[in-house]
Amino acid sequence: MLDNVDRIEPPAPDSFLREYVFRGRPVVITGLFDGSPVRRLEDPAVLRTELGAMPVEVREGDVERLLRGEGEAPGRRWPFGRLLDHLDADPSAVERAAELPCPPELAGLLEPPAYCGSGEVVSHLFAAGPGSCAHLHYDGDLCDVLMLQVTGRKRYVVVDPAHTRKLRPEDRPGVQRTSGWFLQHLTEPELDAFLAWAGGWHCVLDPGETLYIPAAAWHWVQYPDTAVSVNFRFWSCRALRLLAEVVPVRTVEWQALAAHFRRQDALGDDDEKVLAELVGACRAGASPAAVQALLVDLCARLGLDVAGPPLDTADWDRRRATPPPDLPPPPPAPRFRPDTRVALADGCSLVVPLRGGGVVLARHGRLAAQVGPDPTYPWTLGVLGRIDRVPGLPATELAAGALVDVDTLTAFLDAMGEAGWVQALDAQEPVRS
Repeated sequence: MLDNVDRIEPPAPDSFLREYVFRGRPVVITGLFDGSPVRRLEDPAVLRTELGAMPVEVREGDVERLLRGEGEAPGRRWPFGRLLDHLDADPSAVERAAELPCPPELAGLLEPPAYCGSGEVVSHLFAAGPGSCAHLHYDGDLCDVLMLQVTGRKRYVVVDPAHTRKLRPEDRPGVQRTSGWFLQHLTEPELDAFLAWAGGWHCVLDPGETLYIPAAAWHWVQYPDTAVSVNFRFWSCRALRLLAEVVPVRTVEWQALAAHFRRQDALGDDDEKVLAELVGACRAGASPAAVQALLVDLCARLGLDVAGPPLDTADWDRRRATPPPDLPPPPPAPRFRPDTRVALADGCSLVVPLRGGGVVLARHGRLAAQVGPDPTYPWTLGVLGRIDRVPGLPATELAAGALVDVDTLTAFLDAMGEAGWVQALDAQEPVRS
């Protein structure tokens, strides 16, 4: 398979931003770390001599564990040299050290490139053996990434978010941001055909080369050799950081907006208004379902690719589902007095008592809250049950039945009223017995 990623000498920072970051294009930069002490680690013998005693956390790199719902394998501490020897001795070994905070012994040998800007930069270490791979995915922090190949080779596939609907993105909890395609199981001709269809880039990174992976881009990684690499992660603009830190969902619409705001040289006032609307809704406490509904609307408003017709049944199912809107906030509850007649608020109901005590409350047919037994106020569940059975009893009668003073009971009713669970009945409404 031919590489189709540009290979260039280190460009000027403004040219790098304009030609690659703003346009979401990967690029291989040659010689970026020439002259840095890290370059001598290209020799595996030197790497073992200088960093062999460095402790790293090692995990089994079975990338399909999470997709099978089995969770991540437990880690264990090894000297780095032991891991490298193990990988060289057993080509089928699944152990690896991946996405670990870059140890100080290694971090001290290289500085973040100027392309990372003056903001926060995070660095990680990756080491794995032949055949190991990282499943096709995109990153949840929306950082741009510079990946330096220290020793060995790594193979990369990068796909722009404009082609997300071709990649069968998963929506299941725990595997969001993950593609349903297993590129590691495709033959070379099949992978060629897939990349031609999905508009993907492909390259094999040699020691000393640095790959730029755009924020929000899909990427797949495979190790032809035992290989070690170090990355630098940075936010190229304020919008990406806001989307990563403020928005509580990780869906393809969120990814599409990130790719849109990555193009800083082409944004206008309307784009700023869209970003402000989304961030404002999240900071105001909108539910994840409401945020997702807003993301869908904003993508359609901006004409982004994910708003087009579905390409497969998974895309169809994902797009036709309508998230439930936020329930309107309950009206302010009146102050409960001893003679106030009490009922459950409109649309609210008690569902069933729970084993061991407690009740489940529902609002408009949806389970919405659970109230457990309170050892300090053991009468509260009985009061709720009586309000449900006999709406319209005055607070004084409820207090007498619960063997509690009326001031304590009305304080409880005030709290439940503010939460929208109980209301005061009009004096003309009949009492139902």
